[in-house]
Amino acid sequence: MMILMWSLVSWAGTLAGVRFPDKKVVQGQELTLNGMGLREKFWIDIYVGGLYFPEKTKSAKKVISADVPKQLDLQFIYSNVPKEKMRNTLEENLKENPQISEKARNQMRTCYTWFQNFTTGDTVSFVYLPNKGTKLIINGTTKGTIPGKDFMTAVFTIYLGPKPASAQLKKGLLNH
Repeated sequence: MMILMWSLVSWAGTLAGVRFPDKKVVQGQELTLNGMGLREKFWIDIYVGGLYFPEKTKSAKKVISADVPKQLDLQFIYSNVPKEKMRNTLEENLKENPQISEKARNQMRTCYTWFQNFTTGDTVSFVYLPNKGTKLIINGTTKGTIPGKDFMTAVFTIYLGPKPASAQLKKGLLNH
């Protein structure tokens, strides 16, 4: 029984060869790996995403709206994702989600300026800090912070909202 429990725990943080820790600490609060999902495009594995939240939940609405520390980590497994492709994909997702505010759309365009060409092993983290904003961290380096809640809501809506970037990724992040 103990061996089975151990293998389930270690598997919970690994997908497509990418391993995420089960816990992280953000702003002094422990966050739990809620789930992991794979982003595919045209049958090509692009990246693995991991969602960290204060407690496990299957509610996209709760994750999107909660004004608590939370983090979305992406690790690229595909070898060539140009920054323009990431920008275009996010723009498509903004069009699919008209409920995202104009302020957040403009903030997303600021975020694009911090992107780079991505390759296997590169990491991107969106870390939301209440009363501060959302930090964008690429390969361990903070590129900037977008103040307020609007940008955080937009990012989490793109990944978890009614018209997500990837239904498969959303399902994994919410551990369905």
